[in-house]
Amino acid sequence: MIRWLLLLAFSSFTTFATPSIKFVFTYEGQHFEKIIEIFSQHEGIVVERLWASQSDLKAQLLEYIEKDNAPDVVLIPADHIGLHQLMRYSEIPEELQSAQTIPSLWQSVLSDNKTFGIPVVQGNQLMLYYNKRFIDKPATSWQKVYQQQQTFLEQNPKTKFIAWNYQEMYWFSPFFNAFGGNAITNGKISLNTQAMANALTTYKQLADNQLIQKDCDYDCASSSFVNHQLAYIINGDWSFKEYYEKLGDDLGIAPLPAIDQQTPLVSYFSTHVLAFPNNSLTGPKKEALYKLINFMQQQVAQEQIWLTMKTLPVHQKVFERITQSQSALVQQLIFSLEHSKLMPSDSAMSFAWSAMRKGFLRYQAGILNAEQSAELMQKIATTKRP
Repeated sequence: MIRWLLLLAFSSFTTFATPSIKFVFTYEGQHFEKIIEIFSQHEGIVVERLWASQSDLKAQLLEYIEKDNAPDVVLIPADHIGLHQLMRYSEIPEELQSAQTIPSLWQSVLSDNKTFGIPVVQGNQLMLYYNKRFIDKPATSWQKVYQQQQTFLEQNPKTKFIAWNYQEMYWFSPFFNAFGGNAITNGKISLNTQAMANALTTYKQLADNQLIQKDCDYDCASSSFVNHQLAYIINGDWSFKEYYEKLGDDLGIAPLPAIDQQTPLVSYFSTHVLAFPNNSLTGPKKEALYKLINFMQQQVAQEQIWLTMKTLPVHQKVFERITQSQSALVQQLIFSLEHSKLMPSDSAMSFAWSAMRKGFLRYQAGILNAEQSAELMQKIATTKRP
C-alpha cells in the first residue's frame, strides 16, 4: 500500500513553469525538509519531496526505475551506493566534489573504485544513551552492565534496564568489529572467521543471560527510553536530537560497553549522501541537480544541518567549530565518532549484510553452532554476489 501511494504521488506531479526536481530521502523526516525548503526558496527550484523508510527504499527505487519514474535525487546511507548497478546511480564528476568536505569522507562514497555520492552528513555511529534518573555512572563494560542490572531491577521493578534493536545486524556489527572482524577485505567478503564466531557467541550470551529482550525492537526500545521506562538504550547519533528534546538534562551519552578491557566495541560510522538514480545527472534536470549539490556542500547549508538536526556536518570548518563545544553531550557525540570504523560502501557489503543475518538467525535458533553459522554466511554471500 505504501509503495503504491508513493508511486501514485510521483505519477501525479504537476508540471511547473519553474524548474522542479523529485527528491526522496530516508533521513530525519521533517527536520531535513527544512533544509530542502531553504534550497528551494534560495534557487527558485520546486522540490517535490517524499520520505521513505530505509527498509523499503531498495524495492521502491527499483520499481520507480522499471516504470521510468525514478526520482532525480535521493538522500541515503552511503552503503546503499553499493547497489549502483541496480539503481543506475550517476558517477560524480570530480568538479562537483567540494574541497571543503572532510577529505577522508570521500572514501565513504567509493564503490568499486568510483564515486557515486555526495556526502552531506556524517555519523550513524552507535552510542550508549542513558537516563540520569536511573544511572549515575554509566557502565564501561558488559560485566558492569550485569552488575548494575541486578540492583536496578530490585529498585525499579516496572522499568526495563537496557534495550536495542537486537535482531538487526548493524547493532551486532560492533561485536564483530571488536574481535577484529572485517566484513570486506580488499574488496572481498570475509565472514567465515574466528572473529565472527566469537562475536556470535558473545552476542547470544547477552540474550541467554536475560540482559536483553530480543523481541523489543527499534520502536519498542526507543519509545520506552523517551518515556523514562528504560535506563539504557544503544542507538545511533540520528536519535540525539529527539532524545535530548524529550529527556533534556536527564540524557547522558557514553561509549559502548567493552567486552573486556582489551576488547572495546567498535561501531561503524558512515555518511548520508546525495545520489542520483537512473543516471539523472546526465539528464534534463542536470542544471538544477548541480545547484542542489553545490548548495548542500556550502558552509551555510552545513551549519543549518547542525542547527536544525543536530547531526554532524561534513564541512571541515563547520565540523571543527562543533568540536570546540563545551557541551558534555556534544563531546561524547564527537568521541563516539572518532572511535568508530568507516563502514565499507563496496557493492559486496550489501550481500554481506544479508548473509550475516541469515547465519545469525540460524545460530540464535540453535540450528547451527557459531563456526557453522560463520561458514554459512560466507557461502551465502559469495554465492549470491554476481
